[in-house]
Amino acid sequence: MNGSPKELPVAPVTASTAPRVKGAEESKIAVYRKCPALMEQKLNGLTAAQRQTADARMALVVEVLRLGELPGYSRAKAIREIVRQAQSGELPERLAAAVSMANAKKRCVTVAE
Repeated sequence: MNGSPKELPVAPVTASTAPRVKGAEESKIAVYRKCPALMEQKLNGLTAAQRQTADARMALVVEVLRLGELPGYSRAKAIREIVRQAQSGELPERLAAAVSMANAKKRCVTVAE
């Protein structure tokens, strides 16, 4: 072995690790659903930018669910259609703005000397 990436051993992913993580996340969600005060506290901790990003993502989820209820559309097909429209510039303005906001990431700004 000379240490090239092709020869490095890869540890197999065991099925037992994924359910524990998923179960832990699901239990957190269940706690928030059962305790509105805890949910309210968590939501109050969001910044304005985080709220805008969350609102934009929810707008896209609502559109996926709406399209998914149409005859001949699954949720997966609805997602593919929204992506296609976004790539071709065919999305309605409000959804195009939601896509832009939903993809918002922290950006590092550098100043050239």
